[in-house]
Amino acid sequence: MLNSKLIQILQTFDSKQRRAFEDFVGSPYFNKQSELVHYYKYLKKLAAKGFPVHSVSREELFAKILPDQRYDEKQLNYMSSQLLKLIERFISISRFEGAGILPDYFQLQYCIDHRLEKHYQYAMKAAKKKLEKGEKGNEQYFYQEYLLADLREKHFSSLKERRYDPALQEAADYLDQYYLFKKLYHLCAMLDRQHVVTPSYDAHFMEDIQLMVQDLPFDSPAIHTLEKLLLSLRAPSEPDHFRQLRDLLRQHGDYFSESMLRYLYFSVINFCIRKVRYGEKSYANELMSIYQEGIQNGVLFEDGYLSPWTFKNLVKLGIGLKEYMWTESFIAEYAQKLPPHMRQDALHFNLADLYYALRDYAKAQLHLRQVEFSDVQYSFGAKLTLIKIYFETDQEEALHSLLSSFKIFLQRKKLITKEVKMPYLNFIRFVNKIYKAGTSELDSLKLEIQDTEMLTARSWLLQQLGRRS
Repeated sequence: MLNSKLIQILQTFDSKQRRAFEDFVGSPYFNKQSELVHYYKYLKKLAAKGFPVHSVSREELFAKILPDQRYDEKQLNYMSSQLLKLIERFISISRFEGAGILPDYFQLQYCIDHRLEKHYQYAMKAAKKKLEKGEKGNEQYFYQEYLLADLREKHFSSLKERRYDPALQEAADYLDQYYLFKKLYHLCAMLDRQHVVTPSYDAHFMEDIQLMVQDLPFDSPAIHTLEKLLLSLRAPSEPDHFRQLRDLLRQHGDYFSESMLRYLYFSVINFCIRKVRYGEKSYANELMSIYQEGIQNGVLFEDGYLSPWTFKNLVKLGIGLKEYMWTESFIAEYAQKLPPHMRQDALHFNLADLYYALRDYAKAQLHLRQVEFSDVQYSFGAKLTLIKIYFETDQEEALHSLLSSFKIFLQRKKLITKEVKMPYLNFIRFVNKIYKAGTSELDSLKLEIQDTEMLTARSWLLQQLGRRS
């Protein structure tokens, strides 16, 4: 039973949701089967205890729900199916009631259809007030602004008056704004994800959308910010787009919803990371500034937790900028802000990175041994650190074995994009070249490393080359 859809969905409920669903399942409007009420009450008790295995057997459940009847698997399956349908309906209704002015929309539509003028005026005023109090600068806000304007236009049409109706213009403008916002968001997401996954997306109507934004008859901070993000992603070699994007984020950060602002911050962060990866070191300080902004204003936290990848990137950045004391303090302060199930892996992996940078190789390897490599990025990073340690400590056999196995691993991973693979494959190639290079080859090898765009640990490679000359 523990793997059933019914138990799995109940495991996502908090205590407040469990209490609310008890009222829901007990309401005769939604449910007229008393055995489902008893079934849920027993499951609610088990949920509070974390669904102990010995109490979730099918026979045990049936005996608790219908103690006077013999076990009937078909009947239990039927009751489980009916209860699951009630839970799904409860989730839909709960989400609907919390979806801004959507419930008000259908109430207003009813008022228009039945010519309830007083009810309409009151409900419209309340809906507009609710929308203004809610989050702005996200797709829901623009869509619901359009819905209310469209209702105002429908109401005006129902009055059959021959005069100018501003609601018609508002509905058209809000629809344009909603469409442009969503289209720009999807275009930006496509361009951003193409750096990470294959195959690439078809970004239709990109030029048309940019022309539409240029001709906007109204001001929209959200649309202009997304347009600058799109331009930055399309033409990363033109720094003006990025600078304008950063200015717009500083000016209008308060305008966006929390989730939308988080998306924009991470888009800017990913842009800077790619720039640094391609050797444009000037973006490293900008990246640190963005990260620190996002931590101070809380936008990089989700549900109170800091992503392990944000944590890892900040540690890498701090080490790269040789801010070792800051990095050590950051790890100590923010490790507890990581999600519990990933906390230990992230802590040990990043401590290994720091100790490697401080040339304490024994401690670095000690922490790497405690990482379970639950993600491919931990695996890549750990191999990179071990290669550096083996190279610097002249462990020739271990070095060549790891270089060979890492190369095969990368070549076999077909779903990993070229942008992710190539910096590591080039790194492996150059480590082998440096190891075998004679004195006369060092200058040309240095130029080759400097000219290779997609390369990880470029500075380290150049340092090793310098030590050989």
